[in-house]
Amino acid sequence: LLFAAGLAGEQPTTIKSQGPFPGPFVAETILESIVESLTLHGYQLADDPQICCLHVQARLRQLNGTRSHASR
Repeated sequence: LLFAAGLAGEQPTTIKSQGPFPGPFVAETILESIVESLTLHGYQLADDPQICCLHVQARLRQLNGTRSHASR
């Protein structure tokens, strides 16, 4: 599970990852909990594509690279 938070139109102030989880239900429950917590702290969901998508993709590549090196 990867998520980013920050101001609209700017680079994310935080990118976090959690997991792996034993199944999609657990991951969805954790995601809902994170969204609720961020919402309580004043964050809002953005409907339009954000620059943070690029940062999340880079973080995913980094995690996948680390995982593939660990399994060798």
